[in-house]
Amino acid sequence: MVLYVFLTIFACFFIYRIFRGANKVVYRDKKGTYAPILENHQWKIRGKPDLILKNNWYVTVGEKKSGISAKNSPRFHDQMQLTAGFILAEQYGTVRGGYLYYRNKSFYIKNTKRQRQKLADILEYMKTSEKGEPVPVNPSKVKCRSCIYRKKQCTFSK
Repeated sequence: MVLYVFLTIFACFFIYRIFRGANKVVYRDKKGTYAPILENHQWKIRGKPDLILKNNWYVTVGEKKSGISAKNSPRFHDQMQLTAGFILAEQYGTVRGGYLYYRNKSFYIKNTKRQRQKLADILEYMKTSEKGEPVPVNPSKVKCRSCIYRKKQCTFSK
């Protein structure tokens, strides 16, 4: 009998914790409303994620995209934007991952060391490029067609 009472109390407490730990919006950037710009001085990035949710255990970031995803995977630049959102959302708690919402599907992206390293590499390329030093490129007709450096200093398009 004592064991039954103990298990009942434990189950009630566990169910209470689950519902009490429901996601709460801690940050939202909607059109027409003011949302503060989040900063991370260590990574030297600033930005405004679309949505940051928090429950008792972790934080989730959401980015809404206006386009559609033609593939079964999200676009690389959208993944990097979400990864930057992970870093900015860390001030609210531990970030496990987030969602990219396209018009036709959504993707869950985990906050991994590999994702963060890719973002760190891109930020390093940006710093190097600002100094005027050469950076590694993967030229293609599609990317080079709209590039502003195509006629000025690029050696790949010639």
